[in-house]
Amino acid sequence: MPTVTVANQGVSLADASVVIGQERHDLYQLGVERARQSLALKPDAAQLATLEEHARAVVRSHNTEPYDPVKNLDDNAREEQFAKDKLDADTHEQAVEHSQQKVRECREQVAKSQVGDGPKITVGLWIVITAAVLALAGTLIPTVRDTLAAQMTEDFVWTTSVTFGVVFGLLVAASITLTFRLGGRSATLGLMGLYGGLAIAVGFLIFRVHMAADRSDALIAFGLAVVEVGAIFTLEWIGTHMRRVYAEWVIARDNKRQAQAILAAAESEEQKRKERWAGTLSKTSGHIQYVEERFIRRLKAPELEDAAVRAVRDGYLAGIAFNQKEVQSA
Repeated sequence: MPTVTVANQGVSLADASVVIGQERHDLYQLGVERARQSLALKPDAAQLATLEEHARAVVRSHNTEPYDPVKNLDDNAREEQFAKDKLDADTHEQAVEHSQQKVRECREQVAKSQVGDGPKITVGLWIVITAAVLALAGTLIPTVRDTLAAQMTEDFVWTTSVTFGVVFGLLVAASITLTFRLGGRSATLGLMGLYGGLAIAVGFLIFRVHMAADRSDALIAFGLAVVEVGAIFTLEWIGTHMRRVYAEWVIARDNKRQAQAILAAAESEEQKRKERWAGTLSKTSGHIQYVEERFIRRLKAPELEDAAVRAVRDGYLAGIAFNQKEVQSA
């Protein structure tokens, strides 16, 4: 006869007191409460007998029929559900293993996505930028000074010339090289700095040639324009380099964020699958415990009744002892 027993499930028989552990506790408490409510100082045989009979009835109220899925419809339904839960547990276990593999792969992907805080201008590039700024300032300072020398004081002329030259150099350098973190706007600002600087350089070239007194002054004007254009294109080279490096870093950063998001989703799915697996394992374990308990209740019914009777009797006597102490203390 195809029945599920304790033995074929690999579960050891529990002690009778363990099987009715909660019942023993409840019966003990019942005995204490009845004794205290009666205020009796000595055991009442009739009340104790009633409690003992109640304890036996509690034990006998459980199903002690042999577990037989073939002949018993309820047992058959339990067995079918147990078989389904076992299949579900196997399926959930495989799903958990798949999720764990997915999580490992995602963690490896995140570990490979090493991204720093972002690209920075190196010391060497800062030196080149500084040299370009000084070159731009150095070409404009004498031009502005020569233009204003005849109209203003020497100190004011030098102050104005130096200020204009330095500000011009800094603005061109900043707009071209320091805007690479602005995304798409950096290219626009860089072009504005490039074209603006070139336009000013061409404007000053025309102005110098116009003001040239002879051929040597004209050659100097062209020389200064070459220096200005060279400095501006040097800054543009640095700006282009930084924009390219920053764009590559942004792609790597976004890839890492995406990998982290995928990892978080995989870990969440793994946890859900583990919970579903644990739920099905709990169901199968509960079924085995039910069959085991039913087997023990049928096999050890007298021992269970004796344990229940002892529990209610011990509780009743404990309640009597408590009443006696209260009387003595009063």
